Amino acid sequence: MKADILDGNILFVQESNTNLTQWMARYSELRSKRWKVSTKQHYNETITNHINPLIGQYKLNQLTNNIIQEEFVDVLVTKKLKKVTIRGIISVLHGALAFAVLKELIKRNPIVELEYDSAGEARSGNFYSEEELNKFLQCAKDNDPHTRYTLLLTLAMTGMRKGEALALTWEDIDFEDKLISITKTRDRFGSRKPKTKRSVRTLHMNETLAIQLKKYQTWCIQKKWQLNKQHQKEDVVFITVKGARPPGDSYLKDAISFICTTYKLKRISPHGLSHTFASILLANNIPLISVAEILGDHPNTVLSVYAHSFVKKETQAADLIQSFVK
Repeated sequence: MKADILDGNILFVQESNTNLTQWMARYSELRSKRWKVSTKQHYNETITNHINPLIGQYKLNQLTNNIIQEEFVDVLVTKKLKKVTIRGIISVLHGALAFAVLKELIKRNPIVELEYDSAGEARSGNFYSEEELNKFLQCAKDNDPHTRYTLLLTLAMTGMRKGEALALTWEDIDFEDKLISITKTRDRFGSRKPKTKRSVRTLHMNETLAIQLKKYQTWCIQKKWQLNKQHQKEDVVFITVKGARPPGDSYLKDAISFICTTYKLKRISPHGLSHTFASILLANNIPLISVAEILGDHPNTVLSVYAHSFVKKETQAADLIQSFVK
């Protein structure tokens, strides 16, 4: 029996009797105060749905890289989970085991090298060309010229994330200087500050978006007046046609699905509009650092995620060198 001081509490752990399920519960209890609400939910779902059912019965000092590979990772692959999903699940497990090492419950992290190359890749082509984007936006406008079109246009014209758009309030929009302030995000757990400092930023509106948002603001005021509601600058920008309430977490996904199905368009995810925005900018020679600042991402992230946008440039570079060699 040995004692560890954890966050001011004395935790007695008998290594021979502590299994992974018990440790994951303790790990969550100790670390959850540091996690954002969405991160906590993600970790809890990962632990409950994947880690505990598959290898939770193993005692900490029994776990080996081979056990984790065969009884955990290989099973995740057979469930047809994508590589990016498996990578995220492993990351949660690795962090919990690393914390167990830090607290001297085990001597080393049993995860050495795990293989899941046979897992499927995330959906490719989750973006539109310039022509496809124009067609998509026109169809969205024909379908609903108010909330649906304005929200989709905002994503397409700024590259902001879904949660950032849903969290926008009218006081975040400066029509005079054509600026939008990104200071928060919203999902099914409510509004809160973004995860990183890079996400807090100011975006420039083009004339098309500024005009549409101004028209939409007028529509929102009228809609609220019909429902005996007062328009406030603290109100969220985007509201539902029925009830003038903030849209639910699935609103964007459902809207895109409906438009793509109705008009027989290529299907993308809500993030695909941000992806489209970045891809078009990069393909038109906007500097990588500038694109990263607009998206609120690190340049290395942009470089890895949007590598396909550089293919055309690489071909042009090869042709340019060839022109100098006779």
